[in-house]
Amino acid sequence: MSSEDLQSTLSETEQWMLKTFINRFLPKSNNRRKYSNNELSVIHSLISEIFFRFRRVKISDKDLLISFALTGYNVYVCDQAVSNKYRVKPNKTGIGLEMNCFIYIGISSANVLNLKRALKSISYQKKQSKIDYLSSLKKEIHDFFIWNSRVVP
Repeated sequence: MSSEDLQSTLSETEQWMLKTFINRFLPKSNNRRKYSNNELSVIHSLISEIFFRFRRVKISDKDLLISFALTGYNVYVCDQAVSNKYRVKPNKTGIGLEMNCFIYIGISSANVLNLKRALKSISYQKKQSKIDYLSSLKKEIHDFFIWNSRVVP
C-alpha cells in the first residue's frame, strides 16, 4: 500500500469522533485471538451502522482501519477465515482493502458482540442483569453522540 492509500476520506471532526468512539467502546485487548467478531468486516458493518444511524456519516473499511492503526491497536492479517461458517470471498466483497486476506483487530470480540446486542432488540435476553447492562450501553452510545454533537458541530 502506498502512502496515498493511507489518507482518510473523513473530515478531521469525523476522524476524531471515530477514534474517540473506538477508544471508548472498543478497548484494546492484549490477546492475539482471531474470532469472527473481531474481523474488520464485522467491526466495519457495526460501526458504520452506528455512525450512519446517529451522525449520517458513511465510514469506509479503509477509514476504520486507518483509525485503528493510528490509535495503536494491533492489526493481524490472516490469509484464511477463522470460522468456516462465513463463506466470504475477499476480492468479491472488498474485505481486506482489496487484498487476498482477512484483517483482525486486537479487541475483545465480547465487546463487539455487546455493541451488536445493544443496537438490536434486547427483548430476547432473559437475565435482568444483561438487560440492564445492554440498556445502559445503548443509552451510553446515544449520549456519546449527543454530547459530541454539542461539542463538535
